[in-house]
Amino acid sequence: MFSFFSYRYSLFIFFISLFGLLFFGFVGTSFAEDPDHTIRDTSYAVRYVDQSALDPVTIHAGETKTINFRFKNVGSSTLVASGARYISAHTIQPRYHASLWKGANWVDQTETASITSNVLPGGIATLPLSIHVPVDTISGDYTEEFYLAAQSYSWVKGGYFYIKIRVVPAVVEEIIPETPIESEKEDIVSSLRVKKFIVSRKEVTAKGGELVKVVVAYKNIGETAWDNFSLVANRPVSVASSDVKDLSFADESWKSHTVVFSHTDNVEMDGVLRKTITFRVPEHKGNYVLSFQPQVDEELIVGASAEVQIHVTENAKLYTPILFSNTSDIIIDQPRLSEEARVRVGIYHKDTTLEFVANDDEYRISNETKIFGVLPKGEKASITFSNGTYTLTIQDDVYKTSRYFRFVPINNPHSISSFTTLSRPLRNQPRNYNTYRGAIEFRQGENDGKMYIVNDVLMEDYLSGIAETSDFAPIEYIKSLLTAARTYAYLSKDKYPFFDVLGSTHDQLYLGYESEKIRPHVVEASKATRGYIVTYDDNPAITPYHGNTDGMTKNARDVWGWRHTPWLVPVEATYDRRDGKRLFGHGIGMSQRDAAIRADEGGASWTDLLTYYYTGVEVERFYF
Repeated sequence: MFSFFSYRYSLFIFFISLFGLLFFGFVGTSFAEDPDHTIRDTSYAVRYVDQSALDPVTIHAGETKTINFRFKNVGSSTLVASGARYISAHTIQPRYHASLWKGANWVDQTETASITSNVLPGGIATLPLSIHVPVDTISGDYTEEFYLAAQSYSWVKGGYFYIKIRVVPAVVEEIIPETPIESEKEDIVSSLRVKKFIVSRKEVTAKGGELVKVVVAYKNIGETAWDNFSLVANRPVSVASSDVKDLSFADESWKSHTVVFSHTDNVEMDGVLRKTITFRVPEHKGNYVLSFQPQVDEELIVGASAEVQIHVTENAKLYTPILFSNTSDIIIDQPRLSEEARVRVGIYHKDTTLEFVANDDEYRISNETKIFGVLPKGEKASITFSNGTYTLTIQDDVYKTSRYFRFVPINNPHSISSFTTLSRPLRNQPRNYNTYRGAIEFRQGENDGKMYIVNDVLMEDYLSGIAETSDFAPIEYIKSLLTAARTYAYLSKDKYPFFDVLGSTHDQLYLGYESEKIRPHVVEASKATRGYIVTYDDNPAITPYHGNTDGMTKNARDVWGWRHTPWLVPVEATYDRRDGKRLFGHGIGMSQRDAAIRADEGGASWTDLLTYYYTGVEVERFYF
């Protein structure tokens, strides 16, 4: 029989966490109103709704991308797209500065395009923000801030917003000779011409059996639309181990050992097909060449291959060959996100000095405008903040700047770093939770003036490091809890000025790498549910949970006045009722105690638990 004493403390912590988030905001992005902007006419007012691409928006140097920002008109005046008092956005911080990112549709370097159409009160306005990245821009993360205005009349209340831009190296284009393909269908196939874009790695070094992601893109510059496009890969031949047979680059997402994917929708003339694909490096040490070849209607496009040089440094320790069925009509789940989501976690640091240790990787050091260099593996760096100045000290080198420093692992995004000046022990525990994966920033809070370590980390590493449950709870219950926690973190994007969630019980208790070591089942549950989010009506759903009920969960409308959460309605908590429990928590959504017993005694799976406590929801994979 499962014992609940082992995780009762975790239940209490989460109740406090969820209670706090309900009062401080659960869903959406937080955009604080700029106090320096005087609102002349309060009938002009908006509330941020969403944007068409999540921050940071990745753009190649030399490219332009348009991101649609949507705002609800919560004022009493109509927002107009042209004429007197049209709505557009101006650069701020400082106000009306000439933006580096001016796109083609901007009015000038200080003012964006206007909203797309007139919007009555209660309607949704769309502002198309075109961002152009100059070709010589240094790779890194940047932020540009804006404020909506009724032109030459008044700032718009609630109109502050910003975009985070992640600049990556320019795309290298290779124009493939327009050579006709020899075929009996000469009149059709000869019109197949392609411009190949190489947008990802051309060389990979890895251990045997490791998974690798690359991006390939093809532009149709031919005379007809592409129908039934697919990408074909070669079977590997090892330069160093040519006697090894039956090798494959395929992973489970492929259609077969050689067919990477099939695209059934037409790619029109001048259209671009861009895909992130995953492959496995061969299991044996050696050097290999992976070649991707496009084909249309089962006809290969000659001369349009993309190659990746692969260096396998050691044999795989565990390697299971992937077998494919004979059927070719396998439907591969297409996630909404092309890559794993990230979370920015704010960790309060009582000191104005942080000592950073690069435990197992090199770290690139930069700020918003400059790259300072690389901190070698095993080395230390000290950052101090005083009177608006950040000072970085590495041995005898000293750097001063008004902008915060950012440390990013160069070789492995899961790399860990530690902070000898950070003290995060828990009651009755000898551990100090001061080691974290991913990128790190050290900066002063914009509102409270406190110092924060910001851990910019991949979502699954974040989930593996949270401590919202005991490691001894039933594994299916832990999976359901982590999926609810993943949904919460996903919905908390930009909840605070420069991070998404606090690492404390105010949001979700996050203890990082040290927590992984003592909660291996939490890590296992994160891997087993990777990328899954709870949705209702095709949108991510709020998934509150609590300690236990008195036998029936509550309606969010009755407790909190929420009118648009039909999945948060009462359901019977069978095991809470059986054991005569009194309500512990707000009672909305999943009862942790009831769910744990339902998994342990009732054999419920993690998806069963989620779809039981959240009525009418689906569990959808947002990324692989």
